[in-house]
Amino acid sequence: MYYLLKKIKFTLIELIVALAVLVLLVTVILQMFNTVNKSTDQSRAKIEMFENARIALELISRDIHTIYYETDAVPFWHWAPVTPSSPPASWGENRNEFLAFISATSIPPNDNITSTLCEVKYQKYYSDTHDVDSDGWLMRSVTGNVETDNTTDSDWNYHNNFFVGYKTNYNSATGYPDSAFTANDDSSNSYQKVIPYVTNLTFTCFDKDYTKILPDDSTSILDDLGQHTEFPFSIKISISVLDKNSWTKWVNLGGNVNPLNDTIAAKTFREKNERTFTKIIYIGNRGQYD
Repeated sequence: MYYLLKKIKFTLIELIVALAVLVLLVTVILQMFNTVNKSTDQSRAKIEMFENARIALELISRDIHTIYYETDAVPFWHWAPVTPSSPPASWGENRNEFLAFISATSIPPNDNITSTLCEVKYQKYYSDTHDVDSDGWLMRSVTGNVETDNTTDSDWNYHNNFFVGYKTNYNSATGYPDSAFTANDDSSNSYQKVIPYVTNLTFTCFDKDYTKILPDDSTSILDDLGQHTEFPFSIKISISVLDKNSWTKWVNLGGNVNPLNDTIAAKTFREKNERTFTKIIYIGNRGQYD
């Protein structure tokens, strides 16, 4: 009996040791699984970030490649504040740099339009507080001559004037808005979302000698509408993006759409994790250069 109990005791010790080893192995395997899963999620997020940037650049490129110009016949508007700290507060959500032009876009607002030419605008939505649904989105507005209900779209009015501005009222004499392009949607269809988690969007326009064309920096509101800017020979697009998790962390660290208002921690984190994608699009000579 003694020997039998001794044998059973020894067997229990072996079982405890075996269980301990099994628990250790399971713990190691779970840690490895979590590490691989985390790495996979990070890789997926990076791939999504690169894919978003590719989509944005491809869409903007398509619209610019089919840009339309006739000497003194169509407006072109590149607006940007003098410095990141000086966008007019009164422009609200439209305070960021944007580009507005006429294009025979392959992605029109609807299937009812009868003219291939549309008014196209690109801008990054402006939000200091990050509490709106459009925060961090690249936005696109495209306006055709006919609306979805087959009625004439009176916002399609580039052929009537060459003025641009923040917003405008309808001109009772012409039946059209006072401005061909506006920063808000007074003279265009509403902005639509393209890609999220955008930290910066800039356009640089050049003439045929590769000299930079300065953007319009006026802050006119209603009664001081400006003229459109010089039509470019080429345009450089630069877009900076974060992945979803990095965007959330950047916001929690105090990230701001105005880089000058970023907290030190947010600025350091954003610069480490954001990726900037650049593309130069050559428009060429559309008759505006001798």
